[in-house]
Amino acid sequence: MHCELRIEIMAFFYYLIKIIFFIPGKILFPVKVVNKKSFPKDRRIILIANHLSWWDIVILGASLPGFRRYLAKKELGKGFLSRLFLGALGGIFIDREKPDISAIRKVKNVLDKGRGIAIFPEGTRNKEDDSLQEIKGGAVMFALQNKAPLVVASIHHKTKPFRKNYIYIDENPLKFDEEKRANVKNIADGTEELQQKMLDAKIKIDEWVASKKDEKTLDDKNQDNN
Repeated sequence: MHCELRIEIMAFFYYLIKIIFFIPGKILFPVKVVNKKSFPKDRRIILIANHLSWWDIVILGASLPGFRRYLAKKELGKGFLSRLFLGALGGIFIDREKPDISAIRKVKNVLDKGRGIAIFPEGTRNKEDDSLQEIKGGAVMFALQNKAPLVVASIHHKTKPFRKNYIYIDENPLKFDEEKRANVKNIADGTEELQQKMLDAKIKIDEWVASKKDEKTLDDKNQDNN
């Protein structure tokens, strides 16, 4: 009961922050969500996204419906500001070096209560470019353990203030057979499938943005000709 109340309080403050910063956020971090109508209405999901900057949590939280608790590496919990920020958003700190029973239980509890979680399966930000790094198996493990769908979101580029960004929502969540157990083989196979799904989503958002730029270039040429 205590844990459920805590989740509801986190959700309340999460939505309150979204309301307060809705207009300033739209101005500071303009985002276009492609396929937003495909985003599941069911709150009990595992949101999967590529990780390009610190602002990824902000734009995902502000642009997509629902409340989700974000998984973060335990090292981020050591800094006062990062712990305060992630804690306010319902962050769950996880040890990536060894099985973290506490984090596994927290994830299960959140999903059992009908809420969602969000994971950046690359494990760390890509500081070099916008390409997708190799992903870890934790997301698939949680999906298999809790029979929860994986919803892929692809962020187009590193978020910067006043620079428009784009998020692509994959129309088909990755769902595993309920009979599948979270063993080494199934996690490895599922992780390979998820990696490919994330790569496909990245290609689609890149193509979508490129097509819009081509349309704008064509419109500008037509206007000049007129």
